[in-house]
Amino acid sequence: MATGYFKAIAFPIILLLAFVINVVVNRGPIINAAQTAKSKGGRHIAIMIMGIVSMFTSVFLYFTAAWAYSVMSTLVFFLFFVVEGGEAQGGKHQWAVTVVTAIWLLLLLGMPDRVSAGIINAVTNDCEGFYEDVAGTMCVEGWLNFALIASCLQIAFTTLCLLVLSSSARAQRQS
Repeated sequence: MATGYFKAIAFPIILLLAFVINVVVNRGPIINAAQTAKSKGGRHIAIMIMGIVSMFTSVFLYFTAAWAYSVMSTLVFFLFFVVEGGEAQGGKHQWAVTVVTAIWLLLLLGMPDRVSAGIINAVTNDCEGFYEDVAGTMCVEGWLNFALIASCLQIAFTTLCLLVLSSSARAQRQS
């Protein structure tokens, strides 16, 4: 019984606190990344905006069976800030970030299926098994629908970021 409550209440709150502490502690690099993106122009601003929105969208998924996907999405988008913040290093590491994002997108989609079931499957099919005795509270239809929308947003933002990163990396490589 205690395990279900821990997964439903304590665990997401711990993840949320870690997220907030990370943002507060690393506010300097995040602000630096935003200023660097602003000075670099449109593509970089788009990546920053999508990264910020996706990070905050992933926070809602901390309260679902797809919490592991949301933690990784938060880390991947935080990687954008770290790379974007280093003006000189951003160009060198942009291809690596693009590859990481591509791999992460495949895992979000559940490919290959032996490695990952996908974020949507985790939200919809793993809920009752994950929450056990508090599944009646955590697996209600309205919350699952909201979590499904948040999952789709994660996939959409990851896809958009991958497209923008690929375009930016290609343009940088050609110049």
